[in-house]
Amino acid sequence: MKFEVTETGACSRRIAIEVEPELVEERITDLVREYRRTKVIPGFRPGRASDALIRQRFGKQIRSEVLQDLIPEAWDKALEEHHLEAVAQPEFDEVKAEPGQPVKVSGNVEIKPHVEIKDYKGIKVTREIRTVTDEEVDAQIEMIRQRHADEVPVDRPAEMGDVVVATIQQMDPSGIPLIGRKDADRRWQLGGPGSVSRDMDEQLVGVSKGEARVIAYHYRDDLYDQSRAGREDRAQVTVTGLFERQVPEIDEDFLKDLGDFKTVDDLKKVIREDLERRVRMAARRQVHEQLRDRIIQANLFEVPESLVERYLTNLFKEHEQEGHEHDEKGFREEHRAEAINQVRGMLALERIAKQEGIKVTDEEVDKQVAVMAAGMRTNPDNLRRYMVESGRYESLRAEMREEAVLEFVEEQAKVEEVTIKNK
Repeated sequence: MKFEVTETGACSRRIAIEVEPELVEERITDLVREYRRTKVIPGFRPGRASDALIRQRFGKQIRSEVLQDLIPEAWDKALEEHHLEAVAQPEFDEVKAEPGQPVKVSGNVEIKPHVEIKDYKGIKVTREIRTVTDEEVDAQIEMIRQRHADEVPVDRPAEMGDVVVATIQQMDPSGIPLIGRKDADRRWQLGGPGSVSRDMDEQLVGVSKGEARVIAYHYRDDLYDQSRAGREDRAQVTVTGLFERQVPEIDEDFLKDLGDFKTVDDLKKVIREDLERRVRMAARRQVHEQLRDRIIQANLFEVPESLVERYLTNLFKEHEQEGHEHDEKGFREEHRAEAINQVRGMLALERIAKQEGIKVTDEEVDKQVAVMAAGMRTNPDNLRRYMVESGRYESLRAEMREEAVLEFVEEQAKVEEVTIKNK
C-alpha cells in the first residue's frame, strides 16, 4: 500500500491511497476459497465446486466484499503510519477500483491538531477557604426534617406552606378557557420550591377544597422554562386536595431512622463533615476551572469543526431535556465560543496527558465502574459490558484522565489560599 498525505489545514488532511492489484487479488483468492467451502452450489457437494465456477457465480459480490474491507483497512493504516487521529468519518471524493488495476482512493478527513501544549506548569491560581457555620448545619437538619414531613388532609382554608392538588385551566386575557391547556392533578407546596408563581400561591391562601378561583399571575423570574419566566398568565384553579405538612420532631426515633444516631450532636457532626467535604470539593473544582482556563488562554490553537458541532448538538439536547425551548440556529450561534473553548480545553488536557505520560488503566476504570454499579445497585460486570458496548467506558476513561491531568497541573501550580467570609 502507498499513502500520500497532504496538509490542508491545522485540523485537516487529504489522503491518497493506492493498493497494489496483487494484494487485492490475494484477498479475492482467500475469499473465493471461503465461498467454495460455505456456499451451496446445485449439482456439487459442499467444497467440490471449482474456483473458476465460484468466480463466475460470485465474482462481483466477492470483489465488492473485499473492497469494503480493504479500503477502510488501508485508510486506518494511513492514519496510523502518519500518526493522525481522525475525529470524523472520511469524505471520499475519488475511488477507482478497476479489475487488474491498483485501487486508488482519495479523501479528506478532520484530525486532532498536532500541538505542543505550553505554560501549564507554575500557573498562579487561588483556592477559597471557607468555614462551615452552625447555621448551615442547622439548615441541613431542617431540610432533612422537611423531606420526612407527612402530608395530612385538612378540612380548612389553605395556608401558606400547605400542599395543594389542583386542576389548572389556562384562559385567554378575556377569560375564555384555552382548548388543550388544562392541567389536572397538579401538586405543589404553596410558597415551596416547586411553585411556579408566588402571585398564584398568595391568591390561593384561604381557598377551600372544591373551590375554584380565577387568578391573574406572573411566573417566577427564575423559572427553569425561560420562555415563561416573568410572563403574565390567567387561569381558573380548582383545588381538589389540600394537605398540611407535619414536620417530625428530632427525637430518639427520628435519629434512629436516619442512621442510628444516638444524639443530635452525632447527627450534626456527620452533617458538618459532609458539608466540609462539599466545600473542599467546590474549592477543588474552582481551582481546576482556573487551571483549565489558563491553559486554554495560553494555547489558542485551531480545533476540529466536527468536534465543535458535536458539542453544540449535545448541549442543545441537554437544554431541550431540561424543558428549555430555543431556536436551534440561534442557540448554536450563541454558544459557539463556549463550544470552541470546551473542545480546545479537552484537546489540550489530552495532549498534556501524552506529554507527561499520564494514563488511566482498565483496572482504574473498572474500579470506578464498580463504584457506579454499587450506587445504582446493579451488577458491575453487566454495567461494564453495557458501557463498553455503548462507548461510555472509553468516555469514562477520558473523564478520569482529564481529572488526573488537572490534579497533576494543580501539583505544579502556585496556589494562593484565600479565606472568604461566610454569607
